[in-house]
Formats: sequence, C-alpha cells, structure tokens
Amino acid sequence: MNKVSIALAEGVDVPEKGTPKSGAYDLKANITAPIKLAPGATALIPTGIFLDMGKSKGLQAILIPRSGHGHKLGLVLGNGTALVDNDFRGEVFVSAHNRNSPVKMTGMGVQSNNVATITIDPGMRLAQMMFLLVPEVAFDVVSKEELTETERGDGKLGSTGK
Repeated sequence: MNKVSIALAEGVDVPEKGTPKSGAYDLKANITAPIKLAPGATALIPTGIFLDMGKSKGLQAILIPRSGHGHKLGLVLGNGTALVDNDFRGEVFVSAHNRNSPVKMTGMGVQSNNVATITIDPGMRLAQMMFLLVPEVAFDVVSKEELTETERGDGKLGSTGK
C-alpha cells in the first residue's frame, strides 16, 4: 500500500470514497459561504487538503470531475483534469467551471431567460481525486525508421474507428 501524508485545514475531514470499490476520493469545497458561479465562469475552490506523496515514489494524484455534477448541473473542472505532482505541498484547489450557457434553450429551440447559475455550497462534493503510479522512463532517441511497425502506423485521430 502506498503512503500519503495529509494535513487538513480546521474542520476538514480526510477524503473518503463514495463506496469501498470506488476508484477516487471525494473532494469538498472548504468555503464558509456559498459561491454563485455564473454560466461560463470559473473559480478556484479550496479543499483544505495538503498532500505529501513523497514516501511513495512515482505516486501522483489527478483531479477529475464528478460525472453527476457535469451531467445534472453543468459543473465541470476548468482544466478538464488536474495533476497534483508528487512534490507539490500546497493546498489542493479545484478549478470549478460552469459550462452552462447564459441563454438556456428549451424545447423546439425556444429561448428562455432561465440562466443556469450554479451554487457551490460549503462542504459540497466538487471533484474526485485519484492516485496513480507514474513510472520513471528513460528515452532512447532513435531515427523514425527504427520505430517498431504497428497495424495503426501513423494513423491519426479517428483512424481506428468507423
């Protein structure tokens, strides 16, 4: 088992998984008052969590969105995913982004004035943190002709699908 030391701001609990077989730990907003996030807006939200992964060589953390928030609320991460490097010792923040449109479309293409602002409440589960072991690699610089052949070859985006 990999060891991660964690320091917590006052009142912040150790992150937990939603279920024992979940792959990631929930990160919560460590704020004292609600934050209104307008459509298209992004805010850095503190979690009150400070990590020390240095006892586990190659261990890194990635922050990923909560699928329910993206689907139901339009709340995603401002940078898609975020990497917390093994040697980072500051507070972990979540870049929360409201992907909703300022003009909401209703059935038959009719526009309404129902602007989809998202409220981030204190303690709200914002994102998930997953730990990965990233191996050290050594690059062996060769000519392009020395690269091994594969069925895909130099096929670009979409080259393996229909």
